[in-house]
Amino acid sequence: DVDHLALDIAGTINDGSDAVAPAALGSAYVFDWQKADWTEVNLTFGENVLPDPQRFVSPLGIVRVRYTFRPSGDASLNRFHVSRFDILIGGHAR
Repeated sequence: DVDHLALDIAGTINDGSDAVAPAALGSAYVFDWQKADWTEVNLTFGENVLPDPQRFVSPLGIVRVRYTFRPSGDASLNRFHVSRFDILIGGHAR
């Protein structure tokens, strides 16, 4: 059973800082296998925990994530460097 699922992101923005406003990195979409639809997740640097994680893991253990960087209206944030984009999953086997 899955009891923890998160998207863990590290990187820097234009000025080399890792400080970023909430949701400034845009959104990822994680596939909800129970609803057979994509669920939006607003991203920030660090661990972005997904609630009710078992719904995002298929019976075969597949997690589907899609992401495209779309800068917000803040023209100063027009690019960032990603040094890590991990899927963290925790739980126990039956």
